[in-house]
Amino acid sequence: MKDIKNQQVWRIIGMFLLLLVLTACSELELPETHFCERIDTRYTVPIYLSNNSLQIKGSTLADFKDLVDSIHAHRDIGDGTDYTLKAKLYIDKQCQSTRLDSLMTALRVGSIYISYFKVNIPDDSCWIMYNLGAIFPPLDSLFESQLMNPSARDSLHLTVIRLFNHDTIIVNDLKTSLASFQRNLFRQILTQRKYSIVVLPQKQDTFGELVRFYDIYLSTVKNIRELYSVQKFGVSYKQLDEEQSAQIQRLFRRSCTIKFSTIANL
Repeated sequence: MKDIKNQQVWRIIGMFLLLLVLTACSELELPETHFCERIDTRYTVPIYLSNNSLQIKGSTLADFKDLVDSIHAHRDIGDGTDYTLKAKLYIDKQCQSTRLDSLMTALRVGSIYISYFKVNIPDDSCWIMYNLGAIFPPLDSLFESQLMNPSARDSLHLTVIRLFNHDTIIVNDLKTSLASFQRNLFRQILTQRKYSIVVLPQKQDTFGELVRFYDIYLSTVKNIRELYSVQKFGVSYKQLDEEQSAQIQRLFRRSCTIKFSTIANL
């Protein structure tokens, strides 16, 4: 009984300290989501971003150039695991997409290509992994032009999403409801061998809006995967054997990405 009480006390203390840290970091208000898959976040550096503040490991930075320098300095005093360095991003849900552009560019300049968005409330903490490519301006500019060209989008099986309002999005220049998008996504996954969904942030978009859509996408895919597993194999996805799970993973390998600016102002 005493051990249980001690555990409860330390749990309360831990939650209190976590809240203090979050409060100290510009009182970041994290978006609440429904999708949750645990991810290994070892060898990561914590970065905090709002419209008015940028911090790395608790230290406030003047600009994103300082962030790049701090990343390089972190590698210089590393312990041999620097090649695995990733970023844990605590981002205020009111943060504008232009700030995110600069952050993502700084990470790419600093050779951090995997980051985790912290998307849930503090007492139900989950991370969503996001992959960044190395900076290659000619290729990035080419991809940007392809997103704007309907024939290029079709040839590359690209679906471009822009956020519009709470229950409406713009899909390849046409307004549609989120419910309609979710129905079409089901058909797209099961009938098309290739597809790629890209969310293209607008200047006025906030991190909370981006994460909300990303969560809807991930949750929809997860529900489709579960339904498909039951229909094809008669059991839930978690009950599949290794071979069956591999079959479904091949089908659901495509993903949704967020396209940030090629080169943002550092």
